[in-house]
Amino acid sequence: MKASVGRVLVGAALIFLVSVACSSEVDGQASPHGTDPSTGTESAGDIGVPSSSADDDPLAPAVANPKDATTLEICELVPHDVAVAAGFAPEGVLDSGGLLDACVWAAEEDRTAGVSVEVNDSSGGLSNIYGQRDQYADFREFEIAGHPALQATRAVWGDGYCGIFIGLSDDQYLSFRSSRGLDQPDTMNPCEQAVRLAEAVVPGIPEA
Repeated sequence: MKASVGRVLVGAALIFLVSVACSSEVDGQASPHGTDPSTGTESAGDIGVPSSSADDDPLAPAVANPKDATTLEICELVPHDVAVAAGFAPEGVLDSGGLLDACVWAAEEDRTAGVSVEVNDSSGGLSNIYGQRDQYADFREFEIAGHPALQATRAVWGDGYCGIFIGLSDDQYLSFRSSRGLDQPDTMNPCEQAVRLAEAVVPGIPEA
């Protein structure tokens, strides 16, 4: 019985990550394919249709050493040993109910926390996120493994969630959407666990 209850708690805590990954966005406008189960509010995603301006004048930094994550199945992006070394469960849980497949890895220290990973190669690359920067509560530029990266989290997600986006090539990015667990303190920054997993994963993605 205890094991069954535990699985229910994990599923309830991680369902937001799946709903965010299943949301869609067209020309910067959110489509309500996913909702936050705790509030019923729309959880906007970041799957967009690239505008002509994004194609003609990219907003994101150019990617010097492009990689291609589409050569792997989504749940193969994080090898078991890499996931464990980064503090996550060895296997991710596939969600194929949205416009793009996503895979969710639970944090080992608190299985109600986790990171949802998704590959997008149809929205104009990281420039798609730059083009929507005024829709994010935070917007921070940095690098992961030599690739341009953004911390960009929508206010509707709440402070227990974080979005990290890494440009793998000029037209492909990898997203890591992270949630704080039920047993983790409010001071725990969900961006830190997303970055921790991203730093372990990006170097192993095949070159384009």
